[in-house]
Amino acid sequence: MSFSAAMPASLHQQLAGHLLRADGQEDVCLATYAPSTGTTRTSAVLGRAVLPGPGERAVHGNASFTGSYFVRATREAASAGRGVAALHSHPGGSGWQDMSGPDYDTERSYAMLVREITGLPLVGMTMAGDGSWSCRCWDPSGTPEHGESVRVPGSCFRVTWNDRLRPPPAVTGSQARTVSAWGETAQASLARIRVLVIGAGSVGLDVDVMATLEGEEARPTGNSRIEDLVRRFRRGDFDLVSVGRSQIGDPDWVAKISDDRVGEIRPFRRADIAFL
Repeated sequence: MSFSAAMPASLHQQLAGHLLRADGQEDVCLATYAPSTGTTRTSAVLGRAVLPGPGERAVHGNASFTGSYFVRATREAASAGRGVAALHSHPGGSGWQDMSGPDYDTERSYAMLVREITGLPLVGMTMAGDGSWSCRCWDPSGTPEHGESVRVPGSCFRVTWNDRLRPPPAVTGSQARTVSAWGETAQASLARIRVLVIGAGSVGLDVDVMATLEGEEARPTGNSRIEDLVRRFRRGDFDLVSVGRSQIGDPDWVAKISDDRVGEIRPFRRADIAFL
């Protein structure tokens, strides 16, 4: 089971405004999170920043929390059934950040307190100067489990990756044009993202359904296109294929595809709509 963290873009912007100071010094703050568990990954989903009040943290090149600040935020998190995330900045860094010795000691010193009060592990996070994040989750023995990614959904979907745990896949020859369009960095991130994609339209036909309804005849694209669709489906490129007009033209379309009888498929014709 891997670990990661996520937060909405609005919270990312709020935290960046606090942690990335104009004077270039490091800063700290706390936030609450809700745990989310899937089949292969657990995530800390940050929901609210608990910013420090006067005297609750010290900024001195580095930055440090006060115990009273940690206790206040932890009690607030516990009352809401949430966990605590401790966040600090590395203004001079970029990309995924490792912990320094003081980072390690500080987070470890509060990990047991947070677990005792909230029943959930402390999550540590670091923001680099370029807005990238890193994350880790502290287990009961006082050992951090480093995350594989931090996801920030908003008007765009931004992900910071831990390249040691999730190295980027090698670029294939068929992706050369794609990589040349948006660069190796963007490709390395996109190749590791897994999102639900729902596509629809014109399986085995050369025009969409609206064009058919407006009077244009749809012509079959040929066996090779259907065979390519079947090959990609069996390879696992997608989990579901929805077929509409092709099944109107031949109600046995699915059976013939399953039996590798592509050449026997009756093509859809616009006149078939009259029989619906």
